[in-house]
This record gives sequence, structure tokens and C-alpha cells, in this order.
Amino acid sequence: MCIPDPHTLLLRVAAGGLMLSALASAHPLHAQQPSQVQLLASRLDTMQQQLDLTQRQLQETRDALAKMQQAMAPAGAASCVAPSQSDASTLQQAVAEVREQQSVEQAEIAVHEQAKVETRSRYNLKLGGLALFNTFENDGAVDSIDVPVMAGISSGEGR
Repeated sequence: MCIPDPHTLLLRVAAGGLMLSALASAHPLHAQQPSQVQLLASRLDTMQQQLDLTQRQLQETRDALAKMQQAMAPAGAASCVAPSQSDASTLQQAVAEVREQQSVEQAEIAVHEQAKVETRSRYNLKLGGLALFNTFENDGAVDSIDVPVMAGISSGEGR
């Protein structure tokens, strides 16, 4: 069952009441037919019942909310004051993992400190890391097909 918003329902009831009063003032009661009066009265009763139902549901919702707030208040205060044993053990495990990782990193730093180059001159030079390089030689000679710089022995199978 879809429950309309209480404010919307109140606006609808007020609008219906205004329409009824406008109809009643525009047409005298003796000029209206009895079936129209009964129809308007039944609609007004229906609207009143819906308004009463909405007010009861709103009060029930407020009561349920108050109970939930009362139930949550002590539990929230207790969790802030005294942490549970599982939280403490989780924290201890996290600290142990951090210490272990710190010791591994310190061992790696010690290994890197051993692999370095130093000079004995008065200028200090320290190198560390990895050096990559590529070399080539160019003697100025052109290797062409007509006049090769280098000729190899062919097996003769290509003829």
C-alpha cells in the first residue's frame, strides 16, 4: 500500500474542502439534487478517513523512530567508550605487519648501500643504481653491393 506524504494529503483535503464550500456557496442547497449532496458527503467522509489514517501512521512512525533512537544511543556510546577485543587484536596485527614491512625495507636499503662506487680523491663521488648504454662504430666506409667492403663465401646454391 502506497502511503502519500502527510503534507500532500493535508493539501488535498484542504483543496477538497475549499471546492465543497465553493460549490455550496455557488448553488443553494435546495437547488442541488439529493444524489449530488450524498456524493459530496461521501467524498468528504472518505477524505476524512484518509486524513485520520495518515495521522495514525505518522504517529506510529514517530514512535518507531523514537524507539530506534533510544536503542541506538546506549550502543553508540558504549562503542565509543570501550573498544572491543576484536578491534584491539586487529590493531595489533596491523602494527605487526607495519613493523615487518619496515624491517624488510631497511634490509633492502642496507643492500643498496653496499653496492656503490666511491673515489679516493679529495672530491667525493658516489654512484648508485644501474647504467644502461649502447655503442656503435662508424668508420666512414659505405657498404654497397657493387663494391663491398666485406665479401663472404657463397655456397653456390642460390644460382
